[in-house]
Amino acid sequence: MGRLAGRISYLGTSRNLVWVEARLVEDPLGAYREEAGQEPWLLVPAEAGDLWMRVAPPGFLRLAEERFQARVRELPHRWVPYREPEAPRSSQFLSPWGAWRVLALDPPLPLEWAPLFAHAARRALLSLLPPGAPPELTGHGEGGGPLRAPHLALVPLPNVGHRYGDGRVLGLAFLLPREAGGAVELALLEALLRLEEVRLGGLAVRLLPPDGRWALREGRWRRPSRRFASVTPVVFDRYPKRGDVLAALRFSARAAGFPEPEEAWVLPYPRPQGVPLSRDFRLPPGVEGYVAHAEVLFPEPVSGPVLLGRGRYLGLGLFVPLEVEDGGA
Repeated sequence: MGRLAGRISYLGTSRNLVWVEARLVEDPLGAYREEAGQEPWLLVPAEAGDLWMRVAPPGFLRLAEERFQARVRELPHRWVPYREPEAPRSSQFLSPWGAWRVLALDPPLPLEWAPLFAHAARRALLSLLPPGAPPELTGHGEGGGPLRAPHLALVPLPNVGHRYGDGRVLGLAFLLPREAGGAVELALLEALLRLEEVRLGGLAVRLLPPDGRWALREGRWRRPSRRFASVTPVVFDRYPKRGDVLAALRFSARAAGFPEPEEAWVLPYPRPQGVPLSRDFRLPPGVEGYVAHAEVLFPEPVSGPVLLGRGRYLGLGLFVPLEVEDGGA
């Protein structure tokens, strides 16, 4: 490795010289992130990956030679989906949320608008679904009433929880219940391919393929933890009687498919960097109740995404694991 790097004379062209320094490390995938104070970033190929990377195809040298003879400058490549590996199932409580698809927003939005944007995106997505679409996508049961079983959640993903957190919503995640089958996920993907923009008032927001920003990566929100803090405020399913926040959040956790927290607090100020006050959020139509930021401590590690309370299908009550605070944007 050192001899190979030492023979590199330049990168680019002779008009654009650069210096190459070879450094051998035991963990080449995570070393550069460790220097930046971030969690190591390990990616594995996966059919359901949300980050696409360009890699060399089979027969790369032959194809490259053929392109060179044809005076084609671009190297041959193929796009492969990757994702961060899940932690061992025996060491954590698995989130009830399974399939995860993310689209980036252009332009980014203030976090206070996130629930309203998720509501508008849901309406736009429903307009693209064919008649007889699965109830796991529509959220409608028999007779057109609300589906009581878990269904599609639209979750805005903000840049928060580290020293550069500015509260901007960078993307929108589409989450399916873990029990949803492949046919439901395929129907969602077909609709997302046609969902190019969402209008929020007079603002048109384009939906684009995701990039590698930390807020848009699945591991940012799925990483197992015992302690979580809210990024969007919780709309409590039940009002905390006599101030018993723990009982109220235990009920919300059970209703959302999570274990009961052993401790819980209502926060006068949000814990993660970049998160606005709960009173600054604009709630979508039909979502009302006691609204507050909260922090919960589970008795065992829980994998996210953690969504609690009313409005969780529109990204309200989104929690972030605190053990991964102070990472990078």
